[in-house]
Amino acid sequence: MIAARSTRKLLFSTAAAAQPQFAATTSASRPTIEEITRSAIKVVDGPKNVGRKAIAAKDLKTGMVINEFSQPLFRQPTMHTVCLTNGVHVPPTFGAEFISHACGPDTNISMVVQPDARSVKVVVTKDTKCGDDLYFNYNTTEWTMSCPFQCTCHVCMNEGKSRLVRGFAFLSNDEQDELLQGYVSAYVRSLAMKQRKQTRTSVTGNTAAAAPKTETASAAI
Repeated sequence: MIAARSTRKLLFSTAAAAQPQFAATTSASRPTIEEITRSAIKVVDGPKNVGRKAIAAKDLKTGMVINEFSQPLFRQPTMHTVCLTNGVHVPPTFGAEFISHACGPDTNISMVVQPDARSVKVVVTKDTKCGDDLYFNYNTTEWTMSCPFQCTCHVCMNEGKSRLVRGFAFLSNDEQDELLQGYVSAYVRSLAMKQRKQTRTSVTGNTAAAAPKTETASAAI
């Protein structure tokens, strides 16, 4: 758990911390999160420009939850953390931190931030064969990224171009619209809606301010 509810405080780590301790199971039919994750995810060496990556350790079915993580917490994002809410970030565990990025909405994994913004579930979003790469769109959980990178995912390769992945805030309106049709974390979605509202207000204000000048000029003519 993140913290006792009675304290109503979040416990943060500013340095490398031990893996979260999950409750031991009392039944062989209820494997631990670590057992579930390690049976579903295998970490292998990728291309030199990618480093280590996660692949499916077995056939995975749509809807499977293959990892859940909630600690340690960080105030600042790192290369591997997922944003829970403003100023709260948490790294995936047991190999899930090596799940790759892919542009666009057509991925086989979603990092689903839970409604209470206290944990993240790693959910399979399409049937995946053993040995296939696991990937989700990092922009669905990150408004801005601490470690931007030049993307070489299969989407970019098929399109013959490479995108700079920096977070949802830096996507084009069309790219944002495409992702918003599917899963985007509640925090990122709220910031997107706020940004769009501010943009509409700004455009409306500029139009209103410009209108009197146009009328005056017409009258002078």
